[in-house]
Amino acid sequence: MQFDVNNKSSEILVFHTHQGFGDLIVCSPIAHYLSYLFPNKKIFFITRDTHKKNIKRFISSNDKIEAVSIPGYPSHSENSVSKEISIVYEWVIENKFSLIRTVFEKYAHDPDDFWDKSFYEKIGIDYKIKYEFNLFDRNFKNEDLIYKKILQSSLSNINESFAFVHDDPDRGFFINPQTKLKIIKNDKSVDIIDMLGIMESASEIHMMGSSLLCLAEMAGLPKENQLAFYYSFRNNLYFNNKEKWKII
Repeated sequence: MQFDVNNKSSEILVFHTHQGFGDLIVCSPIAHYLSYLFPNKKIFFITRDTHKKNIKRFISSNDKIEAVSIPGYPSHSENSVSKEISIVYEWVIENKFSLIRTVFEKYAHDPDDFWDKSFYEKIGIDYKIKYEFNLFDRNFKNEDLIYKKILQSSLSNINESFAFVHDDPDRGFFINPQTKLKIIKNDKSVDIIDMLGIMESASEIHMMGSSLLCLAEMAGLPKENQLAFYYSFRNNLYFNNKEKWKII
């Protein structure tokens, strides 16, 4: 494993990866693994401020990992990779931290291999770590409250079949599912992890390439009894359980 900044004596190890929300989700096990490898260090997981609240749920089980947002970090809309890398590098140098940075090109991968594998390979970590150190924080009470809010029922008394659909009309991504079931869509007002109760309870899941798909994969969805449909209009990704999905 290579340190970009050769200050290995620092008590702070900064982990920097591509700042798409889905990318941060699939890289959160790396932060846990780095904490395991370097138990005497604090891990700063660089996170855009817009994702910070949600990402905390993926690292909260380890008090040695902290989601950190750097002032002046470019927004997603600026799309300035060189500026992102430069800001973090200068901040690390100024504070005399150590730095591990993985690939920064979102799809720097073999199209016939798992889309996110290069994040792990770049820094010499086995891809199986993604599942062995997948330690996100579920709040089943919150999940039940959200289920009741949206479906007027309880997770402990599921009496309705429904299809969960995740698209994003605000950005021009539409899914028109061919289903006779009641359609339930993602609630953006809640933490992404708290949608898992609904996603696991759905008879069908219809999803585009997104952070929710990353979460579904890490949570082992789809389950045996679920029909799953992946809409590839945004990205035709090769992911770990792709064989369970019907590609549309």
